[in-house]
Amino acid sequence: MARMTLLFSSAELADIVLARHVERLFFGLTTPWNEVVRTLAQIPEKGSIRGVARSSGHDKGTICKWVDLAGKHCEEVTDYFLRDLHLDRVQVDEIWSYIKKAKEYHKSRS
Repeated sequence: MARMTLLFSSAELADIVLARHVERLFFGLTTPWNEVVRTLAQIPEKGSIRGVARSSGHDKGTICKWVDLAGKHCEEVTDYFLRDLHLDRVQVDEIWSYIKKAKEYHKSRS
């Protein structure tokens, strides 16, 4: 591993590790992993699984299966990294944004 750090920058090494990790995530599927990742990356842009199915040519059920696999994996990774954290402070920007939006919504409705 020490020799690899001489050949690659830390960002390049992280990309290599991530690519191998993604390959393992979708191991056993008949569709190549890079096609799966490219298809899943279209979901936020297209806004719907049905739209991605039309543009990619993959079945809606297949894309749902891929989303489920990726979601389960994300949950496992998040659980692994966010376990046993000993924090003195926690930043809660998102909660305050939600509260502010809720107040604005209720003001506009009254």
